[in-house]
Amino acid sequence: MLKKPLQLRAYQQNILTNILNKNSLVILPTGTGKTFLALALAVEKLKTHPNQKILIMAPSKPLVHQHFLTFVEFLDAEIVEITGQVPAFNREKIYAQADIIIATPQTIENDLITGRLDSNNLSFVVFDEAHHAVSNYSYVFISKFFQTKDSKPQHLGLTASPGSNQEKIDEIINNLFIKHIEIRSEEDKDMSLYIMKKQIEWRKINLPEQFLSIKKALTVASKTLQKQLYNLGFSVENNSKRDLILLQNKLHNLVANSGEKTVFRALSLLAGLIKVEYAIELLETQGISALLGFFEKLKKQKSKAAKSLLSDENFKFACEKAQYLSTEKLEHPKIPELVKIIEENKNKQIIIFSQYRSTVDVIINSICAVCVPVKLIGQKEGMTQKQQQAAVERFRQGKSNVLVCTSVGEEGLDILGVDIAIFFEAVPSEIRAIQRAGRVARHKVGKIIIFLAKGTRDEVYFWSAQWKKKQMKKTIDILKNNNFADKSWQPDKNSFADKSSSSSKSHKNLLDFE
Repeated sequence: MLKKPLQLRAYQQNILTNILNKNSLVILPTGTGKTFLALALAVEKLKTHPNQKILIMAPSKPLVHQHFLTFVEFLDAEIVEITGQVPAFNREKIYAQADIIIATPQTIENDLITGRLDSNNLSFVVFDEAHHAVSNYSYVFISKFFQTKDSKPQHLGLTASPGSNQEKIDEIINNLFIKHIEIRSEEDKDMSLYIMKKQIEWRKINLPEQFLSIKKALTVASKTLQKQLYNLGFSVENNSKRDLILLQNKLHNLVANSGEKTVFRALSLLAGLIKVEYAIELLETQGISALLGFFEKLKKQKSKAAKSLLSDENFKFACEKAQYLSTEKLEHPKIPELVKIIEENKNKQIIIFSQYRSTVDVIINSICAVCVPVKLIGQKEGMTQKQQQAAVERFRQGKSNVLVCTSVGEEGLDILGVDIAIFFEAVPSEIRAIQRAGRVARHKVGKIIIFLAKGTRDEVYFWSAQWKKKQMKKTIDILKNNNFADKSWQPDKNSFADKSSSSSKSHKNLLDFE
């Protein structure tokens, strides 16, 4: 069954012994071999349930492909890789012939709904990056769907970052029907030999006066909208995304219940405020190209909020100033700092993370004179699965020493030689911050460089993620001493009978930046 020996570390062997026959959640630091635990347990299940199949799921196509390569390397079994790229009419036959299915959860959800995948013939299911098992993500539907069946497969959830509070972790536990939790942290003695050190460096960057003049104009436009909202009886405590979403939800509920013209007017003003705040964030953290791209999209919109904004004198000034700076080829001061780092580390493997596709393109164009970069973005952003695989492989083989990616590169990618990870901007999510940092120091000492534009959202988001990471550590420490009783959830089989018209894909929140 095994093509070559699978050698588990002591802590992996201990964990495997404890999770053999229990629905389990395993929380391990990034780079410490969660995939090999899934592989080892899969071997056991193939021995004990030779006539049943195994399902391994991961949230991105590059990660699915990485798992596929790992399983093929070690196992002599019929292993298939399934994503939405595989035609639906072929998948039922492929499933029938497979021993191990490695797939994206969205595809599995669709195939459970349509009956292409026989859910009664599975012995073991892995939910990789299990922190996604919240809200309406496909993991939740899939897990609950299996609980309606007489033959329930064993669940294994794997994550390095379950969330910063007990409520979030409880939601994951309930949604995946977890009965047992295994936790190891970097401080544990049996982990210390395998934890590589990370050197963290913050590069604080001043915005130029030209940026500050645009920011000032946008801030005035924002305050004007806030005042108009206040005069209508509505206000936000601050202009954080969270507070804007809360007010937006409140206004939508009021519209549904009353339909008053004042509320409609407030919704329009709030839509404008959201757009202005988004413009400020792009300016502060990304630069002129990203800001101009947003302005161009805004000009094509026909909503009252967009038209009103574009007629505002301060907003118009910001648009015109950004256009002028674009002709002057002025980009964010993070860009020359980035070029400098790459020039100083020409023999290092470097990953650069950016939230925005437009910024990835700016980075690529700016650094191509000093290196041969490769781009990794999501399929929705314009890359096919084959292009994604080729990009990762080119970087992994050392044909390019700089990989520039959006969030698709944050989770799970295991590339041995990465020396430096650069965060082009800070992210407020503790999970994303941990996942980004986890791409380095997997097999050797690594370095993380975080760009922080002074006095901007970069600093706010950075400290938000830091606080949440501390909270996560506290919560995980508490979990180590907790016992988890079986959750008494009684599924309604009829509720999963016909889901063809209502998939459980994540709902986009109401916040509209564009």
